[in-house]
Amino acid sequence: MATTTLPSLEEMLEAGVHFGHQTNKWHPGMKKFIFDAREGIHVINLEDTYSQLEKAFDFIAEHIRTTPNPQIVFIGTKRQAAPVVREKAIEAGVFHVTNRWPGGLITNFNELKRAIKHYNELGQVMKDAKQMEALTTKNRYATIKEHTKLGVIFEGVSGLTKPPTLLVIIDPRREKTAINEARLKNIPTIGIIDTNTDPSLVDLPIPANDDALKSIELILGSISKTVQNTRLAQKEKDDKKNEDTKE
Repeated sequence: MATTTLPSLEEMLEAGVHFGHQTNKWHPGMKKFIFDAREGIHVINLEDTYSQLEKAFDFIAEHIRTTPNPQIVFIGTKRQAAPVVREKAIEAGVFHVTNRWPGGLITNFNELKRAIKHYNELGQVMKDAKQMEALTTKNRYATIKEHTKLGVIFEGVSGLTKPPTLLVIIDPRREKTAINEARLKNIPTIGIIDTNTDPSLVDLPIPANDDALKSIELILGSISKTVQNTRLAQKEKDDKKNEDTKE
């Protein structure tokens, strides 16, 4: 069972979760999630959003409980979504991609791991005043420049210890490379899907407005809370088990 309270229908209405795209830009696969069309705009059925979000909560909680060292990644590269994705990922203690997907992060992780290691090593050098002072001015600026360049790609995944085990995606239409890699390796995907997107792109679609900031904050924020609450509950369970073992 989910360990987080679902947003109410009233909260979803207030956040504009129900607003889809223009009717002439819809994807037929979203028909089952559409309540109506008003003034040329599709209206998402919030009861479906509620139901799919509940399934997502349960899936995420089960994934955390049963997957050894789960590596969850929130993905959202559209401009308005990126800051929220980063914020909610950090709150949940998971990884994030907000600029562009690092090709091979799932399918060629060992190669990407070397690049991530190099990025982290550059970061350590920059934190060490003595090491930075020992560099020539040219090399110092080169180090900063390279770290900044790599950070655009790797900043949000620099702590990955193995390939991602679950992707949570804002607007999957924009993230097809990540989705294709996930499919190749049977990595589950959850997506916030608007009316202009094929819901079959992901394993578990959540029909919702993926453009409005308040909508993204509400849906992704509740997912972030699910991750946090599940981990806390799991830690408390493990701590109690350890105490019982000692006794």
